[in-house]
Amino acid sequence: MPLPAMACTQPPEPYWLRPLRGDRLVPPGPLRDLLARHRPGPVPHEALPDLLSAASF
Repeated sequence: MPLPAMACTQPPEPYWLRPLRGDRLVPPGPLRDLLARHRPGPVPHEALPDLLSAASF
């Protein structure tokens, strides 16, 4: 699916939830580094029972 046009902010076509501040996409290197730093790691299986017992459903 292609990216929506920069000015497209309403349905029915694909649209941006809010307008972008510029006309350029984010460079892949800095985006990859930022996502790698803030990506939560997988929860070890041993910790799941404790996490589930502490969660309120």
